Amino acid sequence: MTIAIPRAVYDGFGGMLETRIAGFHAALEAHRATEGIPAPIEDPIVEAIAKAGGGFTIEAPPTPAAAEPPPVPALQASITSTQLFLVLPAAGLATEAEAIAAAQTGAVPAAIDAVFAGLPAEQAFAARIRFARMTSIAREDPLVAALAAARSLTTAELDALFATAAAL
Repeated sequence: MTIAIPRAVYDGFGGMLETRIAGFHAALEAHRATEGIPAPIEDPIVEAIAKAGGGFTIEAPPTPAAAEPPPVPALQASITSTQLFLVLPAAGLATEAEAIAAAQTGAVPAAIDAVFAGLPAEQAFAARIRFARMTSIAREDPLVAALAAARSLTTAELDALFATAAAL
């Protein structure tokens, strides 16, 4: 008969389980020739395996539960105008010179103005004023959505852009 034991139990014997089973089995054999002497004793696991014929298997450790994915960092809800101007060139929404001009004077970069030009006249007017005077912009702002759509940015790309800006 073969007895299955957990890996942790086997490891608890420090590599000596086989030796202890063999020693206990030999002690039992020697005890058969005695009278009035108590039987040898050993750890209950060693005794059970020896009395079952010495065969044992080591159970595979349990499969660990799937690790939970790391928490998604909270997305910055808004960024400052400075952070926005710093990432505009990387997003293809302004040249460096246009980003500097936007920071200094509120000038709207050409690529952004082209998006604003595609809006109805009242919205385009408001968008240009808001852009020139903004101190921060929210991730969920309709202007952000319009710019992202004009650049065909995915939600993940837009989130990454905001995360990059927020880290500046």
